[in-house]
Amino acid sequence: MWRFYYGVGIIVVLVVYLPLTSALVAFLGLSLHQRTAIAIGAIVLTCMLLGMALPLSWLDRRTTTKTEVTLAAEALVAERRRHSAESDGKEGAVAVGNVEVAEPISDGIEATHSNSSVDAAAQQGTAVPVASPLMLEIATDVDYIAPQYQTSFWQNLCTLQLWSILWTMFCGVGAEFVIIFNARFLYGALNGAAPDDTVGALLTVINGVGSAVGRLAMSYFEVWTQNKKAEDRMPITISFFVPTWCIIISIVLFLVLPGRWLLLAFTVASLGNGFCASVTILALRTIYAKDPAKHYNFGYNALWIAAILLNRVLFGEYYAVQADKLGVKVCYSRVCVQTPLIVMLALNVTAFVSNVYLHIVYSRFSRRVLDERAAVKRQCLQQAAAATEEQEVKL
Repeated sequence: MWRFYYGVGIIVVLVVYLPLTSALVAFLGLSLHQRTAIAIGAIVLTCMLLGMALPLSWLDRRTTTKTEVTLAAEALVAERRRHSAESDGKEGAVAVGNVEVAEPISDGIEATHSNSSVDAAAQQGTAVPVASPLMLEIATDVDYIAPQYQTSFWQNLCTLQLWSILWTMFCGVGAEFVIIFNARFLYGALNGAAPDDTVGALLTVINGVGSAVGRLAMSYFEVWTQNKKAEDRMPITISFFVPTWCIIISIVLFLVLPGRWLLLAFTVASLGNGFCASVTILALRTIYAKDPAKHYNFGYNALWIAAILLNRVLFGEYYAVQADKLGVKVCYSRVCVQTPLIVMLALNVTAFVSNVYLHIVYSRFSRRVLDERAAVKRQCLQQAAAATEEQEVKL
């Protein structure tokens, strides 16, 4: 586990170091020796990532300890095994219906038993140890993963939910393509002058670092919410709002901010780019249980469609036409980019509406699944209590 922490720590340092030093170079006019020192620091930090592969035993040490519940569960399992050995090899366990009763034991293994062993033990007159509610947990799929649609890709293709995801990705990815792939042209047109090399390098760093931060943040959110109890999790569909809002905010900033303040708009857009890339992978896999590759590739069709319609046709053609009217090849006037930005702003507002629809539908589905899970658990606990009372009477 320390190996993982080491790598994440170096990445976090790089995420802070690279944009900070790039901004210093761009705005303070540092000398050659100072720029060389900054470059050497970046090289050293990058090479330090290789330390994750060092064959050091302390890097593989666990950083977690067993909880009291885990220790109690292990003691329960040991007691059951001892009792089983004393009962002519008959297993003693408690499980109800089609829902498994999971007993965590060491190294993350779960011991599960069927209620047939309980019935056999009851017929033999054998006592069956029963765990306390603290030690015993009725495990369902929802305890480990979010509720998922169990329909196939072709069935989901006939639903508005899947098409709303495609539309959201088309609007968001299309705007990101325009902003990222045309950063110098966009900055020059909005600023009214050609960007120098330092600003161009800073735009590249902002895009890379912002995208990395967005991906890390989305990954952390997915882990954070999935580790909660099923009833306390936030639906994964809420993550679609983040890239959409990032694009909307960045376009508004492009339209209103002057000069080098435009770098703030590029920063927000790069964060949205990172979030969108992670959402595409995590959300689709979480929502749909079957045909993950088909769902993923269907969502990614938005990339090439957006690259043609929004980047090439909307922005590229409009920019070229306006530049020809001004008699230049590279346009340094807001008129060349303002209309495409407004169109993409309107598209992402509709994507926000699409996100609202998707979130409402999936949230209702999740609540329905959780209600069914709660009803099944209540029924299982009642059956377990009845089975325990019956065994006590026989004893």
